[in-house]
Amino acid sequence: MNLKLVAISMSFALLAVVACNSGGNDAKESPTRELEKEVLDIHDAVMPRMGEIESLRESLVEELENQALDSIQLGAVRSAIAGLEAGDSLMWDWMHNYSIPEGVEDEAVMRYLKGEKVKISDVRNKMESAIGDATGLLQKLGHGKVQ
Repeated sequence: MNLKLVAISMSFALLAVVACNSGGNDAKESPTRELEKEVLDIHDAVMPRMGEIESLRESLVEELENQALDSIQLGAVRSAIAGLEAGDSLMWDWMHNYSIPEGVEDEAVMRYLKGEKVKISDVRNKMESAIGDATGLLQKLGHGKVQ
């Protein structure tokens, strides 16, 4: 009879585990999880462009040695380098500081994530702007189609 009781108990335990696991699959994600995903999706979309920023920066640094450039062009090169470096720095700062608060109410987490969405969107916009400016400048300086 003890063996039968153990078998029944184990069956209930297994059923509870299966119910918990399947409930998460059918249920819609919480608003907090959805917002966190949105924030991370923005980050994930722009993060791969860090390599592009470095490549463009290196090309622009080489242009600083170009004797054919006038002072206005050199100023534009320096400005484009500064924009790329700022975008790079903003991304690293954001990643370093991103940390969802634990042990607080969902309301506080939502406020945090809304703020982080604004911040990472700003990082994305500045990075894309700097990449566009640098690419356009390099094309004007005769680098053809720059990636």
